[in-house]
Amino acid sequence: MMSVSAVNRLTGGQPQTTVESAAMAGEDFLRLMLTQLQMQDPTEPLDNSELLQQFLAMTTIQSLQELSTSNNRIMYDSSKLLGMHFLGREVTVVTQDEEISGLVKGLRYDAGKVFLVIDGKEYALSDVVALLENR
Repeated sequence: MMSVSAVNRLTGGQPQTTVESAAMAGEDFLRLMLTQLQMQDPTEPLDNSELLQQFLAMTTIQSLQELSTSNNRIMYDSSKLLGMHFLGREVTVVTQDEEISGLVKGLRYDAGKVFLVIDGKEYALSDVVALLENR
C-alpha cells in the first residue's frame, strides 16, 4: 500500500478573484492620496518620502494579493489533477464516520473542492489517506 500523505496539502479551496478588489483598493488609495495632497497645510507639505512609502506599501499589498490568487489557482488545479489521478484506482478514505476502501469511479467539483465517487457515495479528496494497489 502506498501512503498519500500530501493529499491534504494539495486540496486548497478554489481561488477567489482578488485582482479586481486589489485594483479597486489601488484606485481608492490614489483618490485618498490626492485628497490628502489637496487638503494639506501649504506651510507644512507632506514629505515626498512619506508619500513614496505609502505608495510602495499599497503596491506591495496589491502584488501579494495577486500572488495569493495565483497560488490558490495552482492549488485548485493541482487538486483537480490529483483527483483525476485517482480515477479508476482503489483508495482508502477516512471520514469522521467511517473508513472505507474502494474504487474511484468518478469526480465532482463543487465550491472549489474535489470529491471522489466511491461506491456511489462522494468523499472529499482531503479524506484520502492511502492509494492501494489495484487487484
